[in-house]
Amino acid sequence: MRYRDITNSVSPSPKKQALGHCVWQPRLQPRTTPYNVECDGLTRLNLTRPGEFERAYNDRRQWCETYARAAHIIEPIGPGPEQLTGRRFRFACQKTAALFKLCFPTDLWP
Repeated sequence: MRYRDITNSVSPSPKKQALGHCVWQPRLQPRTTPYNVECDGLTRLNLTRPGEFERAYNDRRQWCETYARAAHIIEPIGPGPEQLTGRRFRFACQKTAALFKLCFPTDLWP
């Protein structure tokens, strides 16, 4: 039996299921995900039409969960929650980061 067979059969705790992708995993440190793609303007303040930010963010997040087989982290960019300028997508694999850049625009400012 392989490690992935064991880990895939274990269901996450109810707390982790409720939080979804927002659970911080200590093994996913920035040093393990050195390839960055910054999406400037991926904020609620910039994407103001109803549902526009949610669609853009969820499309990218779902792409990461589907295609980034190695580790990935999504971080906000900005000095504070009120002053966000975008999102940083960090990948462990350089090829995945390059493919992400090809699939999504990285500059969303008007």
